This record gives sequence, C-alpha cells and structure tokens, in this order.
Amino acid sequence: MGWRGLILRTLAVALLAAGPAHAQELPEGQSEADYQAWLTANPHVSGQILSFEAWQDAAGVRGALPNWQLLRTASMWRECGGAPFEIPPFQLWPGLTRTLRFIRDHVKPALGDVEAVSGYRNPTLNQCARGSDRSAHLDYFALDMIPRPALERRELFRRLCAIHASHGRGSGVGLGFYTFQRFHIDTRSFRRWGSAGPRGNESPCALIERGQDPDPNPIAYAQPRVPTPRPAPPPARPLQPRPSGPPGLDTILALEAALAPPPANNRRARPARVRDLVCSAIVAGRVSCNYRIDRCARNDPGRRGGYCLRTRTLRFGDDGRWALDAAPAHILPPGQSPNPIG
Repeated sequence: MGWRGLILRTLAVALLAAGPAHAQELPEGQSEADYQAWLTANPHVSGQILSFEAWQDAAGVRGALPNWQLLRTASMWRECGGAPFEIPPFQLWPGLTRTLRFIRDHVKPALGDVEAVSGYRNPTLNQCARGSDRSAHLDYFALDMIPRPALERRELFRRLCAIHASHGRGSGVGLGFYTFQRFHIDTRSFRRWGSAGPRGNESPCALIERGQDPDPNPIAYAQPRVPTPRPAPPPARPLQPRPSGPPGLDTILALEAALAPPPANNRRARPARVRDLVCSAIVAGRVSCNYRIDRCARNDPGRRGGYCLRTRTLRFGDDGRWALDAAPAHILPPGQSPNPIG
C-alpha cells in the first residue's frame, strides 16, 4: 500500500472510531421533513416545483427519485453557508434526463433502493465543497448516491462496475467511487475513477478487470444513519381580518334589530332610529359605542323620554363583521349623555 493509500485508510479508521462515518450519514438538514419546511419557508418556489415536475413527466423520468433528493445541494451546505435545497436553472434540467434513466433502468435493479445525497451545486457552493472546476454537478448531469440496503463495499464495486462495463459507454456514464458507500453517476462522458489500487488513485473497476481485490482490507462501516425526522412546521396562521374603521350606523341598526323583542300581536315593527352614534378608538379588535335609540321598552332603565341611551361593546370577528361582545351591555345611568370614550 502506497503512502497515499495508507493516509486515506488511516483517516477512514479515525472517522469510524469517532462515531458513524460522516460519508455514510445522510445529509443533516436535508431530510424529507426539512424539504417540506424549506418549501413552507419559500412559497415563491412552488411554481418552479410544478414546472420541474412537468419536465420530469415530459422526459419520462418522474418517480425515478423523489424531488427532495433531486434538489439536495451539497452535504457541506451548512459549512459553506449555502442552501440545503436548490432548484437548478431550468435550462440545466435536460442534463439529468439520461442520468435518471440510467439509475432507474440499471442502478436500482442492480443495487435495490438508492438515495441521492447531492445533485446540483452552484459554482460558489461547489468550490467551497471542494468540487472539481469541471464537476458535472455544476451542469446538473450528476448525482451522488448511497445504497439503502446493507451492502459490502466489495459487492458495491462488483455490481456497479458490471453495469458500467455493460451499459455505461452507450449512455456516456461517468462512474466514481468515494469513501465508504458513496458513489457518483453522471452522463456527461464515459469514464471512471476512485481511490483504489496501490496508490489509491484507480477505479475499483480497473482492479476487478485485472483479477485483483478492489477492497483487500475491508473495514467495518456504519450503516447510513437516518436522521430523526423533524416535525413539519405548523401551517401559517391566516392573517386576521382587521376593521377599516368603527362600526357604522347600519351595523348598529342590525344589532338592535336582532336584540329587539318581537312586536306584539305579530305586527310588523317599524325600523328603529338611532341618533348621536359615537364610538371609541378600536383596541385589540374591540370598540365601545354610545348612541340613542327610539325603540325600547317603557321600563328600560336607560329611557329618556322618547329615546333610550345605549352603550354597547362590539368585537371584530374572524368573519370580518362586528358583533356584540360577550360582555353584557352597559346601560347609561340617568342624567348621563353619550360622549366619546377616550
């Protein structure tokens, strides 16, 4: 084993000793629940998502992988100050068509369920995440993935190298291997790479073709850790309607008509007349109104000759209408006239 391979192996062992391998973990902050929260926080992207799905339908690749995986950026998004999810420019979408077809038609039948952990990377994020200046992620040709079923690295190499040898050239597939179980698929050009061999700079496929063991010293690795799902954020509360002003005369008349006792002998009651309507300032959706009304009982304690004095507290409801507050109506004492309330 060369010095470079020894360094890589030592680093891998150190990562495992510290806990679940970072390269094996699913990206933090990029779960399906995080994606839903991102959509809620960015409602302006909903139209772009619909267009993205319409493109998948037209290209015949809808359902190959879910949107929340296809729109993941880089695993280092947080360290780089980037976004966990990003919709690529629409002119780049066609680049992913053959990649998704190859994954659907060849990778998934060979490995079982797979999960995409990185897709499009804008130039700033790609540079920070130590991506190549010519990375296929920049043009949305590439997806980095991990297999979901438990699979030894040697077996992962064997299966992927076999389908790359059989079908890769016709689709222009690039196949790359990283540490642990992470691998790369793109359809920009036919090529392969990895970190195997004496110098740690060969594709495992090359060693398999030479009859050599691509993983002669396997090390145990942690299975992908599924992050604890975060609860979806509560739906945004609708904006409460706000009154444009205090209740008008029509509102007071309708209120008094609803509160008035039915006329005797089933006679049709004449409409009430309201005078001197004065309302206070609106505070927390409530208002107090003073006025005189000429339809009231003879024994009404607020009666003053041909009128009765009233003070009512009204509240503005969720339906956008004024209604009588739950507090009982206040009857002005004798001798007091309705005045504005400060």
